[in-house]
Amino acid sequence: MFPAWTDSVFRATFLYNKFEAVYIKYKAINSKPIRDTIINCFIHSNQIENLCNNKAGTLIIELVDLPEGIRNEIDELFLYLYNEAINYHVF
Repeated sequence: MFPAWTDSVFRATFLYNKFEAVYIKYKAINSKPIRDTIINCFIHSNQIENLCNNKAGTLIIELVDLPEGIRNEIDELFLYLYNEAINYHVF
């Protein structure tokens, strides 16, 4: 799931646990179309420049656009990133 260097940096952190929780939920989804939906949501939500510039055709993805079975883990991950991890100097 992570590059080798992440073990020494993140293994003992809450951030690692949050990513791992999302990954475990994702792996448990047997439906390829549902997994593809999750991947597409991440692809579209990472088009930050397009979103900020209100570029026509850019999709705005909300938590409710994700499959219900993984929403909680993704919500917890991104809330942690926004509320906690962003305060660390490495971020």
